Amino acid sequence: MKTKADREKFRDERIGALKRSLGEFPAAPLDLKIRISGKLEGEGYRIHNLVYESRPGLVVTANLYLPAKPGKAMPGIIISHSQQNPKPQGELQDMGMTWARQGCLVLVPDVLGHGERRQHPFVDAKSYPGTFRVGRQDYYFRYNTALQLHAVGASLAGWMAWDLMRAVDVLLAQPGIDKERIVLLGSVAGGGDPAVVAAALDPRIAAVVPFNFGGPQADYAVPENAQRDLYWFGVPIWESTRCLRLGARDGFAHWLIDTAVAPRGLLYSHEFGWEKKGDPAWPRMQKVFALYDKADHPAVAAGRGNLKGRPPEHTHCNNIGALHRLTGDLWQ
Repeated sequence: MKTKADREKFRDERIGALKRSLGEFPAAPLDLKIRISGKLEGEGYRIHNLVYESRPGLVVTANLYLPAKPGKAMPGIIISHSQQNPKPQGELQDMGMTWARQGCLVLVPDVLGHGERRQHPFVDAKSYPGTFRVGRQDYYFRYNTALQLHAVGASLAGWMAWDLMRAVDVLLAQPGIDKERIVLLGSVAGGGDPAVVAAALDPRIAAVVPFNFGGPQADYAVPENAQRDLYWFGVPIWESTRCLRLGARDGFAHWLIDTAVAPRGLLYSHEFGWEKKGDPAWPRMQKVFALYDKADHPAVAAGRGNLKGRPPEHTHCNNIGALHRLTGDLWQ
């Protein structure tokens, strides 16, 4: 790709293939039927418990964090949570309260099959015949949902991305929102997957932060010949949303989905340490953004250590940890 036109032709063909692989999307609803089911008051912030429809009859549960004194042009932040921890988890609450106090609207929806949108009846050890792990039970059963959707020509990644695009609608319906500053955060452990797919398809998202998506993963070693042999399209061992259907056949590699947002903002994000020199995706991302004279994008956020180590030397988090929010320069 030597020109912006070359790149956009390449991108449009492959993102079009990505969209087709996700399954058929319905028409965007004219009325999300947003309802406030509860309200909480905090120091410098408020929380509205929301329910709304992303598809006819499909209800999304979410927490909306608002400033105690709303402004006139408030940025909006959507957080796509991890596979193990839905909207009440501490890091999500921390981000919601912190950024609401700073004048932002922060929406944290439950991902399909998680939290109040659970798709299974197993809520405690007595109700499940195997080893019960409350933090992972929803994560285990997302495979059931993925297989059911696949059987009817749809996909879990597609349904999750659609829900996130409808979350943009929810924010845009709020008084005082700045429609030019909608940021989508994708948490570690699966939250980044549907987040970056949604951002690639929805130009209303000004910037995306897809943790652990686009290049080398903490779970797998980087091959010796990384440019040739990297798992560019995912590893179909456990990735119910990251290893996308027909990705290798139709050429929508993860780095390409990341850079589909260019020249919008991309915070290339890693839960653990990041080896810049050994990352074959990084120079590709830089080349794409350089075509738009955006050499300062993508920015980078990274933790330290590796998946097998323990804190504090190794920065495990449940969604997005405090340390990960200190790195990168996209927020300036």
